[in-house]
Parts: sequence; structure tokens; C-alpha cells
Amino acid sequence: MLDERNYFAPFSQENPPRRVLDIATGTGRWAMEIGDEFPQCQIIGTDLSPIQPDLVNPNVKFYIDDACVAPPHPLLLSPVRLPLSVQRTARH
Repeated sequence: MLDERNYFAPFSQENPPRRVLDIATGTGRWAMEIGDEFPQCQIIGTDLSPIQPDLVNPNVKFYIDDACVAPPHPLLLSPVRLPLSVQRTARH
């Protein structure tokens, strides 16, 4: 579906994202791959289940949070603009 790509946003090493929010990160694989590709980027992954690995790059952080319940994690309330946020939906 994505043709082996992690995103369609116009990012590159010359034009990297600064912050990425991955809502419903699951295992955190996508967040970690983006963190590897863009080490200068701050990656935040949230999920209900604490199944993400403990050993990740310093630019990747995981938080246990329910995106459907207010208020969200205090870090997500900060007035920063996130250029790329991702939420995957489950297919039934």
C-alpha cells in the first residue's frame, strides 16, 4: 500500500521533520524507523499498551496514553506544532 515507504510527506535529509507524533504506535516499529532515518527529529509514540521496547534511540520516546480520552498526556498539550502526525486505523 505504501510501496515500502514509511511516509508520503516531502521529507528528506535536507528537509527533515523536527517533531513527529505517532498516535496508537503499537510496537513502536514505525516510530523507531523514523527515528533511525531522522536522528535530529523528536519522535513521540503513544499507545494504550506498554509493549514498546525500552532500548530505543534517544530521539524516540514512548508514552502510555489513550488518544480517545481527554486530557491527553501533558507533553502533548504543549503549544508545539507537529509537522507530521500519524494515526493508523484498524481494518475490520
